[in-house]
Amino acid sequence: MLRHGTASISERSLSAIQVTAKDYIAGIFRRLREHEYDPELMKLYVVGGGGCLIKNFREFDAGRVVINEDIWATAKGYEYLAHLRTSQHSRHVAQPVAEYSASTSFR
Repeated sequence: MLRHGTASISERSLSAIQVTAKDYIAGIFRRLREHEYDPELMKLYVVGGGGCLIKNFREFDAGRVVINEDIWATAKGYEYLAHLRTSQHSRHVAQPVAEYSASTSFR
C-alpha cells in the first residue's frame, strides 16, 4: 500500500491508511521547515522508503524534490561510507574509491 499508493483492501481501510500516511508526511515536512528547509531556495533529496510515501501521498514540485527510488540506496550509501572509512585506516590495501564506485551502482 505505501509503496504503490493503493491495495486490494476495503475502502475504509484504504482511506485510513492514506490519511495516516498523509499526516506522517506532513509531519516530516513540518520538521524540515523547523530546520530551515525552504523549498523555494533548495532542493530536497530523498533516499529510501520515504520517497515512496512522498511520491504517493503528497503533492510536490518534481523540479525541487529529487526522489531516489532505489530501495537499497541507503544501504549502498552506508556500504560506501564503510568502505571509505576502512580505506582511510589501511590505504595500502584498500581498493581505490574510483574502482569501487564503478563496480557499485549509486544512482
